[in-house]
Amino acid sequence: MKHCLFALMVFSFSALAKTEMWKGTSPSVDYTAGISAGLAFNGASNLGGTFQASGAIKVIDRGFVPDINDQVFFEVQGGPEFFSSLTVFTGTLHLRWDFHRDEDFTLFATGGLGTRLATGLTQFFPHLGLGAFWRLDVVDIRAEVSHNWLLVGASFPF
Repeated sequence: MKHCLFALMVFSFSALAKTEMWKGTSPSVDYTAGISAGLAFNGASNLGGTFQASGAIKVIDRGFVPDINDQVFFEVQGGPEFFSSLTVFTGTLHLRWDFHRDEDFTLFATGGLGTRLATGLTQFFPHLGLGAFWRLDVVDIRAEVSHNWLLVGASFPF
């Protein structure tokens, strides 16, 4: 048991020594496109399902904080939301601020403007969210939570 714990500690410290977390070079990704599915929230008691497509373009390669590895993307996200009494289209225009821990894991924050459209309904609202990317070979797993969605999906960097 002690040998396993020691080996785990040595592996962890060697991985940390290899590259300092939140530093290093930014990924050479200029665009992302993705699809996500999850829960949609419309008010405090109205819960439904949603599918959301997203597309983003990099606008700042090294973000606002010079000491860490961060990038800023302009992102468009939208899709249908299915509630028991209503189906609406929801879309957002926002900035996505990526914070790269290493080449495999990224945290992000989003902020911008959203809209919800249906027959006889037009709502505008601020869009704020938090999420993470976990890089696999050619696809990233994306998880996101905001005041109007709880999403999991795939994102394709290129």
